[in-house]
Amino acid sequence: MYAQALLYRAWDARGGGWAKDVIAERMDDFRQLLTASLYAAQEAAALAPHDPSPWVTMVTAARGLALPHEEFRPLWNELTARAPHHFHGHLNALQYWCAKWCGSDRLAHRFAQQAAASAPAHTLLSVLPLEASFERALQGPGPVPLAGRNPKSEINAVLNAVAAATADDPRLPGVRHLLAASLVLAGRGREALEQFRLLEPWVGAEPWTHHADPAAAFDRARALAVLRAGKRS
Repeated sequence: MYAQALLYRAWDARGGGWAKDVIAERMDDFRQLLTASLYAAQEAAALAPHDPSPWVTMVTAARGLALPHEEFRPLWNELTARAPHHFHGHLNALQYWCAKWCGSDRLAHRFAQQAAASAPAHTLLSVLPLEASFERALQGPGPVPLAGRNPKSEINAVLNAVAAATADDPRLPGVRHLLAASLVLAGRGREALEQFRLLEPWVGAEPWTHHADPAAAFDRARALAVLRAGKRS
């Protein structure tokens, strides 16, 4: 808990902007808190050697510290040895492999596809290729995209996973939001509308949080789903 609290403090100190826009003092605080978080997580791992949680913290800190690949991979191996399909661990590792952090579009999508292909449906890791495509789309010119572009097979894999998930799975709403946006972009309005109807009235998730007004972005996407489903708004 202490290691994770330091991690949260680090990101609060940095803020959510691009690195080039973060003042030097804030970036120094960011790195110092991440280093402290990494050391605290190592101590936690020594005290609870079978618990994957400290390794999730270390993987996330490694991204912020931009550790080289040869230092990141052992951390990742330790995490997956304890929890091969850890949902949030995979989300943070995907961020590490994205072009905006320590990887590239190719590395991020390869990681996402391999993890999704090897994971059981109930893990909901089939959403990783959608995450990777959205991250790639975010780096493009123009306004913030609604979602990334994925082949039908990748979208269908997520549809099957959410259909098989239990209603109280805490990971499910976040996956549904990205799935709904991807379905809208793919022109599958009727299926997107079904996802919007199943969502709770909470829009603090991707992809909406990347827009200046998340609620407005959510409403526009839902209206598109209605129109593409052949209904009047």
